[in-house]
Amino acid sequence: QSFRTQGNCTGAGACAWDARLNTCYTTKTEKDYPGLPAAEFIAHLGSDKFSAYMKSREQVLSAAGRSYEVLLGKQLTGYKLTPDKSALQFAWVSFNATYPSQN
Repeated sequence: QSFRTQGNCTGAGACAWDARLNTCYTTKTEKDYPGLPAAEFIAHLGSDKFSAYMKSREQVLSAAGRSYEVLLGKQLTGYKLTPDKSALQFAWVSFNATYPSQN
């Protein structure tokens, strides 16, 4: 379903229409997301698919001239799993984020 029209947007339930920007945006916040069960989250972190995603993300950022984001991301955010990848041993995050009131 396309959310490029006001009718489709407001009929979706968790969306609102911004007439000034002529666009649909979510009314949900990060507090509305319940997260994944811990075991599922850990499984994703240790997966080949997540490693491939992170590598692809680094390539895209570097190609866009934003290699500083790759470097800072590696320095300021990370995690260490147990050898069998079944649990999180340690994680850290250090960043400054700005959340827009609307997307």
